[in-house]
Amino acid sequence: MQVINFNSQNPNYSFILEQGQAMDDNNINNTYMTVDIPYRLNGDQFCAVRVDKEWWHADDNSSIDWRVLGVENDRRVGNYVICGDPTRNPLYMHVCVYTHYNPEKLDAIQSKQNQVDHIHSDPTDNRIQSLRIATRHQNIAARRPPKKRSREEEGNGSVFKGVSRKTNSNKWICEFMCKAHMTKRMRCQAMPTAVDAAKLYNRIVSHFQPTFGYLNDTSVDSGGKLTSDQIEDKFQSMLAKHRQSGLILES
Repeated sequence: MQVINFNSQNPNYSFILEQGQAMDDNNINNTYMTVDIPYRLNGDQFCAVRVDKEWWHADDNSSIDWRVLGVENDRRVGNYVICGDPTRNPLYMHVCVYTHYNPEKLDAIQSKQNQVDHIHSDPTDNRIQSLRIATRHQNIAARRPPKKRSREEEGNGSVFKGVSRKTNSNKWICEFMCKAHMTKRMRCQAMPTAVDAAKLYNRIVSHFQPTFGYLNDTSVDSGGKLTSDQIEDKFQSMLAKHRQSGLILES
């Protein structure tokens, strides 16, 4: 890893040059830069942002006054890198990067037919290899759940996406909706633990949205009570019920 001494119109940035992986189809320079960009609300704190070296030095991108939304480790806002007022149609770094390498997609993105999605759900990773085009529903499916402060403070919520606690009960609810495949959300209200509900959610996502759907990390909590076969039985039962009711558009 090599630290670069940088002479720029914007002195807020410092850089580390790292070796990245080249894109086979685009023949992009195989290096990327980790750029320390200040947070919008606190200019004394910096966030490490990854960008392609070639893009950073093209079209005066390095001279733009980039800022990171939110504060450190705050997923509730999302640490997107922008230029301008976030309430007044700001310039987003990931959109600029994607359209730089895919200019033919610019009209669809500007007309909001498509959006640029972070493949790894990390808004600080703005390398072209980490970005993809998506519909609005695909982008929503790929989003991570909002970060909770602690398990004790979560109330009826959960650290897992698609999971909530049933009111006045120790049971957990798993629910999922995909307008491309169903007319009504799939919902199971009797899961014994949040982990079991999260595993069921993952199984549903793997079936309906294997490419864009966000999968919960259930390895961080070993509190599940159901086996893999029992989770599969729950899923197949829900799927059969939806099909019988005519709620599945396609599988």
